Amino acid sequence: MFEVLLRVCGFVIGMIFRFIAEILIEFIFYYLFEKLFGKLFEKLGCPIKNKNEELVLGRIAVLEAESWFEPYKIYTVEMAQRKSIRTYILKCNMNEILANEEKRIEFLNELDRKLFDLNKNGLRTRKTSQY
Repeated sequence: MFEVLLRVCGFVIGMIFRFIAEILIEFIFYYLFEKLFGKLFEKLGCPIKNKNEELVLGRIAVLEAESWFEPYKIYTVEMAQRKSIRTYILKCNMNEILANEEKRIEFLNELDRKLFDLNKNGLRTRKTSQY
């Protein structure tokens, strides 16, 4: 009876220590990866998500303040979540979009295409194999 109780307690304590060790190791690897390789990936064009998230949300907030962006305000949550739109917002030059009418129209057309999954080449028929 006493042996069974010791084995059960040992098993539970072992699982707790494994869980804690896994969390610590994961944190250390993530922290080291971000500190050692974060700047390298930013230079290669694959920036870390934390900095980009703040930047994307800031740019969306700037766009929300504009009167011409009024019809798109209901889609701001979706814009912040979809990867293709986030990368597009990061690549765009906001100063040109806010100042230049042509760039604004291009930006809105591309945003429409990405929001509503439109193909910029028009509809295409898919090639399917026929038996």
